[in-house]
This record gives sequence, C-alpha cells and structure tokens, in this order.
Amino acid sequence: MNKKAVYLVFIFILYLFLLKDYFNLILATIVFAYFTEVFIDVFSKLREKVVNLWDKNFDNDKIKKIQLITLFIGFFRKLRINVLFVYIFYLFSIIFLVLFIFIPVINNVKNVLSIGVSKFPLVLENVKNLLVKYNIPVDVSKIPVDIGKVVDFVLNYLIKLVGNLASNLGDWFILILVPLLSMYFISAKKQFLEWIKEREGGLLSHFFIQFDRYQKVYVMAILTNILSIVVLSSIVFSLVLGIEGISFGVVYGLFSFIPLVGPVVGSLPVIIVSFSHSVFFGFGMIFVVFIIQQISDNFIMPKTVEKFLTINPFLSIISILGFYKFLGFWAVFLAVPLALTLISLIEKFNQQSE
Repeated sequence: MNKKAVYLVFIFILYLFLLKDYFNLILATIVFAYFTEVFIDVFSKLREKVVNLWDKNFDNDKIKKIQLITLFIGFFRKLRINVLFVYIFYLFSIIFLVLFIFIPVINNVKNVLSIGVSKFPLVLENVKNLLVKYNIPVDVSKIPVDIGKVVDFVLNYLIKLVGNLASNLGDWFILILVPLLSMYFISAKKQFLEWIKEREGGLLSHFFIQFDRYQKVYVMAILTNILSIVVLSSIVFSLVLGIEGISFGVVYGLFSFIPLVGPVVGSLPVIIVSFSHSVFFGFGMIFVVFIIQQISDNFIMPKTVEKFLTINPFLSIISILGFYKFLGFWAVFLAVPLALTLISLIEKFNQQSE
C-alpha cells in the first residue's frame, strides 16, 4: 500500500474514534444503505419483468380495455425506484407488522399468560399427581405457587430491557437521519470505490471492493432466507392453529436470521399459546418448531447461502460472535461479509508474496 492509502486508513480510524459516540448511527447507516441498494435492485427487476410480461402477453388484449389495470401499469412503468421509494416501503412495512402482526401476537400471549397465572396452582397440582402416579422422584413442592409475582418480575424486566434498547438507538430523529445519510453513503460509495481502485489498486482497494460485493450478496441471502422461513412456518402454524398461525409464522421467520437466540425467541409466542390449549399440544408444537428449525438449518439456510455465498455455517456463527464485541447488534449484518473480505484479503496477500 502506498502512502496515500495509509493516510486514508489513518483518517478513517481517526474519524471513527472521534465519532465513537455515533458509532451505532454510522453502522445503522451502512446497513440501511446496503438493504436499500438490494431492495432497489429487486424492485427494479420486478418492475422490468411485470412491464415485459404486460407488453408481450397482453398486447391488443381485451384486458387492456380495463382502465384501472392500464393506469396501474402506466404508473408502474414510470415509477422511480430510488431511496425515497424504499423508505416509504419500509414505513408501510413497519406499520403493517406492528399493527397486524406484533400487537395481535403480544396481546394473545399476554392473555394466555394472564389465564395461565390463575390456573397455575391447578396445573401444578395435576403435575404433582402425575408424578406421584408414575413414581417419578421429583419434588414439586419447591415450585413457587405464587407465579404471578414471577411473571410480573419477568414482564417488568423485559419492558425495561426494551426501553434500554430503544434509548440506545437515540431519539426518533434517527428514523429520518439514517435514510438521509444512506442516500449520501450510496452515492459517495460508488465514487469512493472508483477513486480508490484507480488511485491505490492494491490490498486496500481489494478490501473495499470485496466487502461491497460480499455485503450486497449477504443481504440478499438474509432476505431470501427470511422469506423462505416466513412462508414455511406460516403454512405449518396456520395448519395447526388456524389463521392466527400466520402471525406467529411471520414473527418466527423475522427472528430466524439472528443466530442461536433468534429461533428460540421467535418460537416462544407460538409455544406459549399452544400450551394454553393443552400440555400435549404444547409439546407437539415444540416438536413442530424443532422440525422447522432443522429444515431451516439443514436445507433452507445452506441452499440459500450456497446460492449467494461460499461460507461454512460454523464460520458464519464464529464471525458474528467475534465481531459482536466491536459491532454489537450490527454484527448480525456486517460480520460475515467482513470475515469473507478478510479471508479474500489474506489469500490475495499470499498470492502477492509468492
């Protein structure tokens, strides 16, 4: 690397050090920008396919006489797929998820827990009788009957935890500031990559170019994996619980991309509601969730990642855990591309050394 490249790295590190209090804002901007780029590509390709399908298959067809469809296609053809469009899509998606998915699921779980608190002494007595009947040497007398206090403590702790997480994200202005910064980041990133490729052309340019490529591909893999699990879990849960199972499937799918704890947290609502029907139904749902998780881990996730990236699943988890120390929550989105970039950088360095 030449002196200009070293100077550039030094300025970048100094910039992060001076803005360490805003580090989460910087990382949020980077993640938002890459998700936005991927969504722009996806929506642009979707628009192109819809318009081409319309032009090829419905030329001089009777369906074109329907003014509403014709106006929609005309609007869709002229629609500008940019950061503003994706931002509006984000807002509507968040509103929909909060109003029609998360609030109903939370209310359902809350009602189940409230009923469960009142029925817990009876359930405890039934469990005790069952253990006595089959001569199982377990002392259930130590289990607290006044479970209401335990539930209140857990709920209050969760409320405080959510409040602390929300406060760490900063004020509500971040919802406006991050998209605005991402607009600048996307445009500046293209110019920066072109500049560093022309000026430096060594390991530093290789690092940024490879990271940019891996990050886009990884975001696409995340979105594809989440969508696949949402569809699978929604179908399975709806077959078991009816129409409300779709909401639980969406929650489970959205949490599924978080390694280790994500599937557990995402499956808790549907398991709690299942236990409200019966104990056997609850354990049956645990088995169903286990099967879905195995399908996700052994078929959906490997096929999805293999389609976009070549990385060992174990390396993926290790990289997220390793970078979590420095990146916090954002390591879920940035750690794997960084690990792949570093591996690529080491390979290129070894090639140059030979």
